[in-house]
This record gives sequence, C-alpha cells and structure tokens, in this order.
Amino acid sequence: MIRHFSTSTICQSSLSKYLPKTLLGHTLRGQIIMSPQLATVINNNIISNHLPNNLRRIIQKFYIQLKETEMFPVVKTQLETDSFIGAFFLRDYASCYSVLYELKRRFDLIGFAPKSILDVSHGPSTGMLVLNDLLNNSVHKDNSIQKSWGAERKDSVILSSSGEMSRRARMLLDAQPLERQVQTRLLSTVPTSLKYNLIILNHQMLKDPRKYPYEIDSQLNHYLSLLSDDGGYLVIVERGTPTGAETVARVRELIIRQNSSLTATTGKDNSVGGDHHQDYSIIAPCSHMNKCPLQLGNLNYYKLNDPNDSQLRKKLKFISFEKMVQRPKFSIELKRGKLLSLSWNNQDRRKLLNLRGKGRPNGNNYELVNYTYLVVGKSVPSLEMDNWPRIISPPIKKKGHVILNVSTVPDGKVENWIIPKSMSKEIYHDARKSKWGDLWPHGAKTKIPIRNRIDFEHLKGLEKDRIKNLKTEERKKRLELKKRLIELDQVKEPTKENINELANIYKMLL
Repeated sequence: MIRHFSTSTICQSSLSKYLPKTLLGHTLRGQIIMSPQLATVINNNIISNHLPNNLRRIIQKFYIQLKETEMFPVVKTQLETDSFIGAFFLRDYASCYSVLYELKRRFDLIGFAPKSILDVSHGPSTGMLVLNDLLNNSVHKDNSIQKSWGAERKDSVILSSSGEMSRRARMLLDAQPLERQVQTRLLSTVPTSLKYNLIILNHQMLKDPRKYPYEIDSQLNHYLSLLSDDGGYLVIVERGTPTGAETVARVRELIIRQNSSLTATTGKDNSVGGDHHQDYSIIAPCSHMNKCPLQLGNLNYYKLNDPNDSQLRKKLKFISFEKMVQRPKFSIELKRGKLLSLSWNNQDRRKLLNLRGKGRPNGNNYELVNYTYLVVGKSVPSLEMDNWPRIISPPIKKKGHVILNVSTVPDGKVENWIIPKSMSKEIYHDARKSKWGDLWPHGAKTKIPIRNRIDFEHLKGLEKDRIKNLKTEERKKRLELKKRLIELDQVKEPTKENINELANIYKMLL
C-alpha cells in the first residue's frame, strides 16, 4: 500500500479550513511511499541476485544512453532486466501513481466502473501494479472492492525483447493480495481487436525522437481504436522533459483535429462543458480543447544555441509536474557507496564492520520525479472541475497576495492570477496552501496574460543554420575519408590493419 497525505489521512480540523471546491481540486499531497510488499520483493528477489557494482555499472550506462538519445534501453539479459528495474521502476511508479490517483478520484465522483484495463510499458507492468495498490486502498473490511474499481479483465503488455521482464512482472504482481481476485494476463504484443475502458501508456507514444511526430500519430490512432464506445479513458504518462512535453502536446493537437473532423461531419458541438461527450475530450491536466500555448512543434528547438542569446534555452518553457517519492532500501543502496548486497546479520556485523561502505551521510532518502501526462476520454461525462484552470508552476507567495501561474479553461492561455488577501480570507488561505498541479476554482482579482515572446522565425533560422552546419561537417568528413581511401589504395603491400581500415571507410561512405 502506498502511503500519502491525502484528504482521508489529514486531520479533520486541517481540512475544515479549506473550501469544499478547493479540496476537490487538490492533487496528491505529501510523499509517495512504495508498498512494503513490492519493495521487499524487489530488494530480496531481484536486486540481491547481483553484485551491487555490476548493477551500478549497467544503470550508469542506461542513464547515459537515456540522456544522450532520449530512448529507453532495450534489455536482453537477466542482469540488464534487473538493472532496468533498479534504475527506472521507482520513478515510473511514482509518476504513474500520481496520475492514476487523480483519475481515481474522478471515477469515484461519477461512479465509473472500468471493467477492462490495458497497461502497456517497457517495465514490469508498472501501471497495473499501481492500479492494484489503488484497489487495495479501496478494500472494505468485508474484503469487497468499491464498485468503481471492480475490473473483470486486466491485460498488461510488456514490450521487451526477452521473457525476463515478464517473469519479474509476474513475481511483483503475485506479491499483491488483490491479484488473486482478478489475475493480470501478461502479453507480449498489443491486442488489435479487444476494447478497453482504461488504457495506461507509460512512455509509449514516442520511443524514438527521430521519428517525431509520425510515430505519435500512428500510436495514437491505434490506441484510440481500442477504447470502448461505452466510456473509455486513455492515460498517457511521459517524462517531464521537453521531449515528453512536446509528445503530450502533439497528442493534444491530434485529439483536437479528431474532434474538429467529427464536428464537421456530424454538425454537433463537442465543446467542454456539456453533460456528455459523444467523442474524444481532454480530461487532464488542462481540460481546454485548444493547442498548448507552449508547444513549439520541433524537438530540435530545445537544443539550439544562439550566439547572441545565451539564455535562449531557459526561455523555452514547457508544462511538467513534480512529485516527491521516498526511496526504498534497494534504491538507497544502489545510489550510495555500499559494496555488499547481502544483509548484515548479528554474527558478522562486528567482524565485518570496518568493511561496510560509508554511504551518503548527508544524502536525502527521497527524490523528485518530474513527469507530464494527458488523460483523454471517449464518450465520458463532464464535471464542473473540467472548467477550472490548472496551476502549472509553484505558486509565488508574496506579502498580502499570491501569484498563481495557470493554464485557463476554455481559452487555453497561460496567465498569472493574483489572489490578494482582500479577495476573501478563505480563498487567500487556500491560495497560500495551493500546490503545483492543483486545480484552482475560485478565480482571481487580477488576471495578467503572459505573452508568448518566442520568435518562431528566429528559431526556424537557427534550425536552418544548424542543419547547414551539419551538412558542411558531413561533407568535410566524407572528403577526408575519400582522401584516406586514395592513400590506402596506393599502398602496395597493405597490412591487416590497412585492410580493416579500408573496409570501415567503405562502410561509412555507403
């Protein structure tokens, strides 16, 4: 069971200070803590099977690859699989839990029952593990489950080149009590004919940034076809990076186009705020049906360097969110200097005391997880909160007033809302206690539009210069290779090294 400071665990005297609508707009509060069952299985049955230094070496390689290519590594061996879990599982779990927790509250309000669930990920069925924990939090004393979470079919697709990740997923799923009631079916490919009420995608919309945006278009069309006609939700969770934000923004753009084509065909108004949607609607984080105002449409823009403006990259903003997750034992030991993976017992504690690692004396036992997401609904009812703006950055608290940076609904604009103390004592209190990611239902006394000062023509010019420089460097490189090729061809008695070099040059020139 994942513990957090939700409205059910905060004392009633503290909750009574908030207005009811404010509580309805709150996101997950406090620090996410992984369930003890999962943490124990990962520590004892997965991480402890290997030498810590071997795991750290592979994890370091994974992190470097992800930073350079923005592509998750493909695992093949057991060591690589377990290293993948040690490197990414905690952060993916925390971000997925934050999103599904918000969606669960919505399900409870409308009484929606997702009877069929599909989870797709590279990891060990991350989304389904989160769902089982949310189910566990909804279990009553008589072992019955709330109607809104009584699933009849649960499928999990694990996209891995080996069966090791599936075996790890089954091991983790079996550690959860609710898995005995409805067992998750593990698949290696995404179904094409089944329909689902809830689809969870972890880092699946764009696996290769070089294929942006065509891969997103293809993936979205496929998963939208799997949504049930009698009410379905598509949950997309991505990393809180420019690439993740642009991926989500592209999905938003495609959903808007889909609705526009449906409106043109049927002549019906599908705007947010009606009693029921007969097509696709954007539920969260920003429920407006407009293009994201911070979308650039080109991943390369975030990597540009302007010789006349050293602050260019800092000016390119994007929407993401942040949560705090507590590191379990396996994560702490992987990220500190402990050399041994075996547990210390009473017999060898004194004998091997001087061999123990120094650890991280001033290190934190938590880490911050940045993520971005999008929840799309198909033929689902709307709520009053769908018209509330989302706080998209940490609130700024000043003397006598609070500044909230929000994404408005239905305009889809970014504005600074000023909440002064004179507006209302209760509203001012709620504004000072608001968090990044909350919905804000109370309006503002002053609304200041934030102008988009990005010069797209300038960015296009810089991108053209970058491509031109790359082509120039490529031509120079090919000329040097051709010169070297001529030199090697003139060697009368080539050595083995000359022949190998010659073969490599021919490969590069092809």
